[in-house]
Amino acid sequence: MGNIVRQVIHEWNPCGLLPEAPIDEFDAEIEKVVQSLTAEVVKHLIFKGDFEVISDKCVEDNMDE
Repeated sequence: MGNIVRQVIHEWNPCGLLPEAPIDEFDAEIEKVVQSLTAEVVKHLIFKGDFEVISDKCVEDNMDE
């Protein structure tokens, strides 16, 4: 499941960090997503577009600059 989530996130390329960023740039966030996957969560993510885990990562990265 983690590989599927990783592929989707890398194709989505949140924050425009890839391909320059290390391949494991989003591993912590990917793990959180995989651990929280339930049918209800998946439906919510797909149909409501709620990607707070990734959005939080983008904000943190921008604050470090």
